[in-house]
Amino acid sequence: MREMKSYITKSLLEVGQNASGEAVTVTKYSIKGQDDKAKKVYIQASMHASEIQGNAVIINLLKHFHEEQPQGDVTIIPQCNPFGRDMLIGAGHQGRFDATNGDNWNRYYFKPEIDYKSFAKEHLKSAQAEYATALRNEISAQVTAALNNDFGLSRARRLNYTMQLEALQADIILDLHTDSLAIDYLYSPQYAKNSAEALGFEHVLLIENKCNGSLDEAGFYPWWSLQQAFTQLGRNEPVLVDSFTLELGSEELIEHKKAQIQSNRILNYLATQQVIAANKAYKEACAKHIGFYDEDSFQAVYAQSGGLYEWFVAAGDTFDKDQIIGRYLQMADAKECEISYPFAGLVISVHSKGALQRGSHLLNVIINKSQS
Repeated sequence: MREMKSYITKSLLEVGQNASGEAVTVTKYSIKGQDDKAKKVYIQASMHASEIQGNAVIINLLKHFHEEQPQGDVTIIPQCNPFGRDMLIGAGHQGRFDATNGDNWNRYYFKPEIDYKSFAKEHLKSAQAEYATALRNEISAQVTAALNNDFGLSRARRLNYTMQLEALQADIILDLHTDSLAIDYLYSPQYAKNSAEALGFEHVLLIENKCNGSLDEAGFYPWWSLQQAFTQLGRNEPVLVDSFTLELGSEELIEHKKAQIQSNRILNYLATQQVIAANKAYKEACAKHIGFYDEDSFQAVYAQSGGLYEWFVAAGDTFDKDQIIGRYLQMADAKECEISYPFAGLVISVHSKGALQRGSHLLNVIINKSQS
């Protein structure tokens, strides 16, 4: 990329220390918007370090912001997990889990302890900007206090809390991930269904209000909880933060042509949020048909038997109930066994390895309830 414009700054953010006591850092790009009242955006990639496609998307986004200053501030942190990034076992990343203790890098974002009903009562007559600032201040104070608890923090918690503080001021949070061998799909909170459509994914999994440790949930949970508390008190308010996980295909792969489509879809969404100007090319990159699925439709499938697995379906394929979609070999008894399931569905992702023990993760699928 050419020399950065004056409204784009690059800095280093400390997320830990190595065994020499030196700072472990990540690169942070801050793009100053033209309008302080416009929505602010936070984007990160590769918290699961083997999931690298989001960085190709970020390259395109940075090129765009070099040519066009956004209306709102944009913060971007590529390769946000330097520990997993540099942790290789053989030729592959140990990128989903901390190799030292097994922590999933994307499961330790902070869930604030807030009495939302009491908060809503206190701010029942407050202006939107006033209660939003108050909630952000409360979350920031709790996350900062947790970060200062040095003796109680694993690497994953410290990394997650640090990123959470970076995302806290944003109105839009986009966490860029991938799956094993996978199609593109999107996790969206149910309240954001209409705005999620502008991201242009063919498949959108709608999730409930919960906070189980991922960034998207930590991003929307406080705001959705507050909105529900206001509703119970008779005040109708929108949820002020949109927070999504974008699954951008298969891990360990960079696909530049695909990244252009994906970045245009993000730009289309940002245009609908008045962060940037609209462009016909962004809209054209979006899927023409979008399928929305509830959480109950999403099924992780695990191996009923250990063996050497071969699949007759790939990510994006559909299958029927009782259809033979693969087979496995068990060499201890020289057996060859067929694989079928008592439901129909869409294959979201396929495990990338073939030699698997009983209980290993095999597939992610969307179950077709009408045919199951």
